[in-house]
Amino acid sequence: MRLAHGLYLDATTGIPAEHIDFVVAQYKFGKSAAIGGLTALFYHGLINQPPQQVWVIVPPEIRTKDRRYRLIRTQGRLDIGFETHGLFRICDINRTLAEAFKFASKVGLINAIGATTRAIKEKKTTFPEIMAMARELGYEKAVLKHWEALAGIGESA
Repeated sequence: MRLAHGLYLDATTGIPAEHIDFVVAQYKFGKSAAIGGLTALFYHGLINQPPQQVWVIVPPEIRTKDRRYRLIRTQGRLDIGFETHGLFRICDINRTLAEAFKFASKVGLINAIGATTRAIKEKKTTFPEIMAMARELGYEKAVLKHWEALAGIGESA
């Protein structure tokens, strides 16, 4: 089966259908790229509606005109906070939430706060774990800027 220019998939490989777009994105944007943004929030079950595009975290020099992808170009570290699932990489839950605040203008502040609330209430992560990842990535100020909204989450959880 043809997936993209120069990329074919043997139908007997057993790759789940919902992961095929992730594999194509990984191939298209290289080894340093990873699935992130709204796509990672949906993958981790933190938002209900799937995004219309595959969101990909890439180095600043990578660009595309392909409307199937929404690129988040970052100069931040691309070597920590990822899960590897065979043929693609995706942000782990803590990096996903830290980046949701860093890129709130793209992801939406309501999505970032709602996803963090859901993750903490469902005990998928804790606020100290999110902050530890934010510190490592240099996104601590972006998360702390919304501290009051997040502090209310901690008290109600």
